[in-house]
Amino acid sequence: MVPGRGYLKWLFETSAWLIERLGGTQALRSRARLITPTYEDFPIDRALEHDELIEDFFLFVLEHAGLSRWPFELSPDDHRGPSLIHAADENLKTMLVPYERGMTDATRIVGTLSRGVAYHLVRQAEIVDPHHEAFDLATELATVILGFGIFSANTSGRRGFAGLWLADTALSEVETSYALALYAILFEQPDARILPYLRVNPHGFYRAACRELLRNYGPELRRLRQVTPTPYRSRAALFEAR
Repeated sequence: MVPGRGYLKWLFETSAWLIERLGGTQALRSRARLITPTYEDFPIDRALEHDELIEDFFLFVLEHAGLSRWPFELSPDDHRGPSLIHAADENLKTMLVPYERGMTDATRIVGTLSRGVAYHLVRQAEIVDPHHEAFDLATELATVILGFGIFSANTSGRRGFAGLWLADTALSEVETSYALALYAILFEQPDARILPYLRVNPHGFYRAACRELLRNYGPELRRLRQVTPTPYRSRAALFEAR
């Protein structure tokens, strides 16, 4: 299954936009790291439960994203709607990341938390207006570029935290698999680090996406490899050194 050319055009254009504002391809490649659903990447204390389990996962998500020093705060789903989340962002300078209490599946936890982190990254980078319909799409793509593409692909299309950007994911399984394939090609991530961890559908979509992008989108890939930082303002400082 191949997404429409409109999506692929958007994927390349928005990837270039994100990469430009996050320091350029070379800078991102030097610290790009694909995060895997393994104990190596998430050495979670297995005795933890409930909110403590979420908090432990969140610390590793922030570490992998290079954003541990940002003023994030977890926000359980105790009737905290979008208006309160946005008010906290603007008035208290606190970056709230909502999650659904009771989550126990590790893939779902990381998928939810990494999208929440990417949401704030996109806002701070002033990549797209938060009220624009493309904001959720850019957030999903930023999650992949941060290295959480395996989790994004495995949770795409699944219902998450209702009522905010984590409800039905903005990108479908196919679209997210293409974003992951683009990330892998651009940042030279081997298939052996990706395929074993993908569910059946994303597994097939990812393989097809790699073939399609390499076969038919050479010029677009070359342009992405040459993206430089935003001239008037480097966004590399958004990340902590890894």
